[in-house]
Amino acid sequence: MINEKQAKKYCCEDISLIENYYEAVNSPEKWECHHKLGTQYSINELKEMNKYFNVNAEDLIFLSKSEHDSLHLSILNMKYKRFQTPWNKGKKGLQICWNKGGHWSEKTKQKISNSLKGNIPVNKGVPQPKYQWMTLTGEIKIMDENNVKRWHPDWIKIGEV
Repeated sequence: MINEKQAKKYCCEDISLIENYYEAVNSPEKWECHHKLGTQYSINELKEMNKYFNVNAEDLIFLSKSEHDSLHLSILNMKYKRFQTPWNKGKKGLQICWNKGGHWSEKTKQKISNSLKGNIPVNKGVPQPKYQWMTLTGEIKIMDENNVKRWHPDWIKIGEV
């Protein structure tokens, strides 16, 4: 399927002379008219050279929409290849984030504190399972697992309460 009106804007001859015309007309897929010089020049350059509108059929080709899109994407990727490599590739020395290890000012800490006030913790009201733990002295204590792992990593779990 093609847009004949659009193709006639580009072609000064019969559009059936454009390459891939019959495949495009007989296909249910959408096809687009593409300038063969479009891979080497931009639209503005083609317009300045008078090669954008009213060109010969041999300078045009019908491409499926997916082929046309991938063609233009590959051209863009080649054009902007320099942006795809990291800025510090090949540099010597330790590469760390610009703000890693920095300290926040008291004003920033206060702003963060104020923004978090009034928020309800996600686990508020959710009971934590309690377990029996044996201390190093042989005592048995009852405590939740997170606190034991944080404050007493050497205690041994006996069982659930």
